[in-house]
Amino acid sequence: MQSGTHAVLPFTAVNGPWTTERLAKTIPAFISALLKKLGKASGDANPLHVLANISYGLQTRQELGWPPLQRYPFCGPPAKEDKRAAASAAKVIAKRFAEFRGDLVGPYIGPYLETTLSRVAGGEKNPSKIMAQAVSYVETCLA
Repeated sequence: MQSGTHAVLPFTAVNGPWTTERLAKTIPAFISALLKKLGKASGDANPLHVLANISYGLQTRQELGWPPLQRYPFCGPPAKEDKRAAASAAKVIAKRFAEFRGDLVGPYIGPYLETTLSRVAGGEKNPSKIMAQAVSYVETCLA
């Protein structure tokens, strides 16, 4: 997770450059494919649900002093080649998670997705603002 964007999101190693908008439009295809491969695409097993509704639910947001979240601006379908690259990258990451002991996938997928989603904050440096944008992105683009 500490390795740079290419290690976290392997699809960004091809067809560059990757603007924040392009990345934001492609991440849903990546996350959807990854969660399906890991069997965590729906219900309470979905780590996006945990992120937006539990880890950063309304009470936590208030405690962090976040204003009401703004709608994330860069949602939309990815280009076909970006979607293909994202699906291929999801297989690579799912394979890495398959190497984990089964009971460890759940605890580690959340931090991985937080790192992934932090990339939609562009050049923001403030960790609280980065996570607020990531949660807004989940609610706006991945709901």
